[in-house]
Amino acid sequence: TKDNALFLSISHSPQERFLFNTSKIIKFGLHNWLLVIHSRYSFEQQLNLDRAYFVIAIGIISNVLLTIILSLLITTNYRAKNLANELTIELRKSNSELLHYFEQPFDGMFTANAAQNLINVNQRLCEMLGYSKQELLTTIKHWSKVTHPDDLALTPLVKQQAEAAQRDNFKLEKRYIHKDGHVIYVDIAVNIIRNEHGDIEFYVGVIRDITERKQTEQHLRTLSIAIEQSPASVVITDLKANLQYINPRFTEVTGYSAEEVLGKN
Repeated sequence: TKDNALFLSISHSPQERFLFNTSKIIKFGLHNWLLVIHSRYSFEQQLNLDRAYFVIAIGIISNVLLTIILSLLITTNYRAKNLANELTIELRKSNSELLHYFEQPFDGMFTANAAQNLINVNQRLCEMLGYSKQELLTTIKHWSKVTHPDDLALTPLVKQQAEAAQRDNFKLEKRYIHKDGHVIYVDIAVNIIRNEHGDIEFYVGVIRDITERKQTEQHLRTLSIAIEQSPASVVITDLKANLQYINPRFTEVTGYSAEEVLGKN
């Protein structure tokens, strides 16, 4: 072996352990020789020194990276908390506004699932139908139980027409039966809420009681029939005494038709 070789030496029986070490038995003459290749001490010493520097460098880099990551996590968590707080405040505000709108005292409001079973109702709707909220949500559940028998086919028909026209809302007039048995005329406006697949998820509706208006219209129709069939002449004028209406009996008595006298004094 050469003394200045970096990590090559030949030994008959090596006694030390080295960082890099390999050996092979070689038969030469009457002797068996063990060829051992290993690192020299100076190489191992330098390697250990470099390894120490490497470990220190890795440690420093790791600490820096951990510090950066921790800082980012803290910042992200802080921002996430702020965002969560802002969203919570907005959600509470929206819920408060929605609840305020839902509980307004003028019209009945409801939400129903895809099967049209009631999910929620406001107090005005309870008053309109004469049932408590608990009764409507647990006993009544479905609109068919409070709908006038002659109007049961109306909602499915109008809903189908809306879907055929690719509209997510529809309106109709129908009759409900109050808890005490009397008939209620209502005007209903419904919005259909769909999920991302286009399937109906639930309905949101506004119900207005138009019973009084319907009763007034009926009284006017009755009065009109009575005037039309009256045996006496009936005329209606404006403030300037210009004729606005005459009944058939007026024409029979005077011989003048409506076209001849309306608008005249």
